[in-house]
Amino acid sequence: MYVALKKRHPDYLLIFERDHHYVVLNEDASCLFSLGLTAQAADYVVFEDCELDGLLGDIVSAGKEAALVSPLNA
Repeated sequence: MYVALKKRHPDYLLIFERDHHYVVLNEDASCLFSLGLTAQAADYVVFEDCELDGLLGDIVSAGKEAALVSPLNA
């Protein structure tokens, strides 16, 4: 699913909702690290529900766009 969505929306950082957490995968996780939004580079990064607003604000402040992907709209 990630690859198909990334092909359709290559300029967006994709944030997947999963069990009251949010997961950023692959090159999007690397992008968060390059923007200074995570402490280390990884294949995926998990955020708590309470961190979502701050994360989205930081992404937009860095000049990037993000899309939330939930099981219902995937």
